[in-house]
Amino acid sequence: MNPQVRSTTFEAVVETIRPPQGDGWDYLVIAAIFASILALAYAAFATPLLQPLVDIARRQHWTLLWVRPTVIWITMGMVLLFLRTVLWLLYRPFAPVRTEEAPSLTVVIPAYNESAMVEHAIASVVAAHYAHDRLQIIAVDDGSTDDTWHYIRSAALRFPGRVTPVRLPANLGKRGALAEGFRRASGEIIVTVDSDSVVERGRSSRSRARSATRASARSRARWRCTTAGRASFRGCST
Repeated sequence: MNPQVRSTTFEAVVETIRPPQGDGWDYLVIAAIFASILALAYAAFATPLLQPLVDIARRQHWTLLWVRPTVIWITMGMVLLFLRTVLWLLYRPFAPVRTEEAPSLTVVIPAYNESAMVEHAIASVVAAHYAHDRLQIIAVDDGSTDDTWHYIRSAALRFPGRVTPVRLPANLGKRGALAEGFRRASGEIIVTVDSDSVVERGRSSRSRARSATRASARSRARWRCTTAGRASFRGCST
């Protein structure tokens, strides 16, 4: 294995990608949480808010000491349950993504000594319910020593214009194969499928296109998949 090739391939992809910026709403929620903690601490130590509990403890009325906090916790739980119920009643699901609105999708399939199984994996992706003109499939032979490349080429000939075969001169490992696939990808969304896996028919349109309606899906999918270098992010692995 040539470490220089591996480093150059992976870093070339990472260099062009930057992590997504934090959402302003996230910062607001975090600030509100810390502000609430500070307010409670101030109320506990600088105001007589907890004085009734202190008096009960001094009088050794232990039953009341437990009852009052219990009543408070039950009341808070009921309020939370009420708010969750209201939100549940107000919730309206997003409309399903139509085929013509689906984003362009690139599926990267890294393979090493998988033989005929890689062709089954490619065929399952081709058969998935997704717009053909928006689907790019990149099959990467990671320097296999068996007939894996033969089956990748066979799949490319079997599905002309649908599959891009890539053969690495040496085994770079899964991360190197994925990085090479990411570098060649042209889709707005990038996902990976293991070469020994089969995608269920209809799975792509349900799970991929629907999640792609979120505004941050493109940047997060590209950045996390690339920097992680492996199928660890649920939005970019199968």
